[in-house]
Amino acid sequence: MLTITVNLDGTETVYTFPDLDVKAVRNDILDPAQWIADAFAGKVNNCKKRMVNPAGPYWKLIVSDPSLLLVEPTLDNFVRSITSRPDYKDRAAREAEARAAEARAAEEARRAALVAAKLEAAAGNDAIM
Repeated sequence: MLTITVNLDGTETVYTFPDLDVKAVRNDILDPAQWIADAFAGKVNNCKKRMVNPAGPYWKLIVSDPSLLLVEPTLDNFVRSITSRPDYKDRAAREAEARAAEARAAEEARRAALVAAKLEAAAGNDAIM
């Protein structure tokens, strides 16, 4: 059995994988623990690169913020500068914001449909008279 414990921001999560899964992984991977660490490090690197990608959402900020010109141009420094801004939102915050906007739009559509139905009903009542 393989057990992985992750402590992120004070929240501990434990993942457990059965022996059969571990045997399957060991068929291809010499050191599963090292592979997990390397996989996480690779993901971190890819995320950092996306944060400073010219096609990404932060590029305009990077080239327009004069304070970033004073920073030694390393990937870590740019990421640190972006994530320390008061207007920075991580993925969880962006998705929560998007869900809230979707809920507001759905509520507005529901209200508009109710108003339209009432207007249609009122127009039908006026036509009878």
